[in-house]
Amino acid sequence: MKGAKLNMKEKEIYKVIKDFEQNKIPLKLAIRRSGVSERQLYRKLAIFRKEGIDGFAHKNRGKIPSNKITSLQKNEIKELYETKYYDNSILLFKENLKKNHGIDVSYGWLHKFFMDNLIITNLSHKKTKKRIKKLWWELKNHTNKEDLKIEEQNPELPSIDPHPHPAQKRAEGFGEVWEVDACQEIWLSNEKIHLHGIIDVSTKRIIAAYFDKQETNEAYFKVFRYAFEKYGLPELIISDNRNTFSSSKNRDYTTNSESRTQLQFIFHGLGITTKTTSISQEKPHIERLWRTLKNRWIPLLREWNISTIDEANLRINELINLYNEKFSTPINYTSSKITKYEADSEIIFSKRSIRIVSQDHTILYNGNKYFICEKFEPLYIMAKTKIMVMETVSGQLYCSHNNRIYFLRLTNDELLYHNKKTLPQDVFENTKVPKMPSPWHASNFIFFNKHSKLKRFL
Repeated sequence: MKGAKLNMKEKEIYKVIKDFEQNKIPLKLAIRRSGVSERQLYRKLAIFRKEGIDGFAHKNRGKIPSNKITSLQKNEIKELYETKYYDNSILLFKENLKKNHGIDVSYGWLHKFFMDNLIITNLSHKKTKKRIKKLWWELKNHTNKEDLKIEEQNPELPSIDPHPHPAQKRAEGFGEVWEVDACQEIWLSNEKIHLHGIIDVSTKRIIAAYFDKQETNEAYFKVFRYAFEKYGLPELIISDNRNTFSSSKNRDYTTNSESRTQLQFIFHGLGITTKTTSISQEKPHIERLWRTLKNRWIPLLREWNISTIDEANLRINELINLYNEKFSTPINYTSSKITKYEADSEIIFSKRSIRIVSQDHTILYNGNKYFICEKFEPLYIMAKTKIMVMETVSGQLYCSHNNRIYFLRLTNDELLYHNKKTLPQDVFENTKVPKMPSPWHASNFIFFNKHSKLKRFL
């Protein structure tokens, strides 16, 4: 490397070694001036004797780095972001460049590249957006590049909030706290739909998710059934104050609702504690999850050419696995708070409603009349008695009276007016009454008192 230019530090070391070689300064003074050890000093001396002044220049000086990004690659990166990955964050765009196009760049380089090219991402901070817009405006007005530097303002001390939000207690084990919510967003095409989800606070793991047009009870039934069957029962479930989870007629000061809704009835029967709140800081993990999923799932669904809710739900588990592999921690079953789920999901997640027995000892459900039957015989229950009707997931109808389960069978004129003592045996073929006791029987009294006034717990 003949004719290489030395920087100031290299020139200083060269001058010290030259003086030491010519016996102008002693060894200890040479070590102190050069700032190297004795052994390193003698190594520099050997280089001086062999290569002279050129040996003190760095060996990579003047060479092109092997990992340098060419101008063609820079143009390709910019074009890819503007055409294909326009809604990606910098981190997600970096991952897609490496996975799909074999371009491996660091986050810092990509951030500087975006700033140099005045590119604003969907997650850019307000301060960054203002800075880029100011640079763009000055470039548009043909301002000299030397005048484009923005004067840095003196940092001001942040003001202290007199009423800070209290820190939340950290969940210690898997299943100790689950947070549930739904998010409305343009997940597919140009139509806003709802993504229902459950996240475990301890492991940051997505437990279950489901797409639907609206935020409905049906969708929540599906995510909870999948979550309970796959993982088990958690200790606490935190949700918002939506009527799906909490009845406004019976919401007390502790934000609990005593089985006034279908889901609360299920949780109460399974022994799960619930908490409803209107404060987003009380369930921060599910709120933060939506921001991450908007950033990652929307581009991924577009990349997979998924345009319908059914197609999205078919690949929902694949999306969940991609998230959990990257962001969640492994489940520690030693400290897990999950309890085993052994109930019959057909009964647990059935739709429940109150019906009143009519004068002909039948009940009306969905426009049809039904007998209340025990084995092959209809029951003559007193008129105006309240009965809880259950429609299972598969469509089977049962009813509950005095903590016992009975069949419901559709009537016709012959059965209703000519023969009420015994029904044909083939009507009851391949049907079984759910086993006793069922975990929801304990809360039947509360459910039957749905239209009565209950004392509020203070």
